[in-house]
Amino acid sequence: MSKQNRTIYEKKYLGAVSIWETWLTEARADSDGKAVEECTQIIDELKGKNTGLLQALDAYDAQGLGVTFVSGSNDSWAMIILDATENTATAQTSSFRYQLFDRRGFVGHGVYPSPYAAIAEVFDMGYAITCASPLDELASTEEWKQGMVVTEAAQNSWRTAAGGN
Repeated sequence: MSKQNRTIYEKKYLGAVSIWETWLTEARADSDGKAVEECTQIIDELKGKNTGLLQALDAYDAQGLGVTFVSGSNDSWAMIILDATENTATAQTSSFRYQLFDRRGFVGHGVYPSPYAAIAEVFDMGYAITCASPLDELASTEEWKQGMVVTEAAQNSWRTAAGGN
C-alpha cells in the first residue's frame, strides 16, 4: 500500500480539533473560563488520539501484515491481515481484515479496502498499543480450544437458523 492511501487517516481527529479551536476562541472572547477549560481539554485529547493513530499507522508501515494491537485492558487483540474470504494473493488486489481475538478464540472481524482503514477502526475500538502477537501461544491452550468449540457451535446454530448449510 502506498503512503498516499493512508493520508486521509493521518488527520482523522484534526478536523474536529479545528472546530473545537473555533469554539475555544469564542469562549476566550466571552471570558468563559469553564468553556475554555473544556475546549482545551478536548483539543488535547483529540491531538493525543491523532498522535496515537499515527503511531499505529507507522507500526503497520514498519511491520506490515500481521501487525497486532492490544486493547487497553490487555485482554484482547486485533491483528491486521488480508481478508481470508477473498481469493487473492497480493495486498494490491485484496481487502484487509482486522481479526479480533481473546484468550478463548476469535471474537470478531471487519473488512476494509485498505489496511489503514482497518487500523483506524480498531484504534477507535481501543486497540492502540502495538505488541507481539500472542496468537500462536494462545492457540495451543485448553481455554482457546474450548472457546473455539463454543464458537463453532454458535456458528452452526446461526447457519441452521438462517437456512444455510
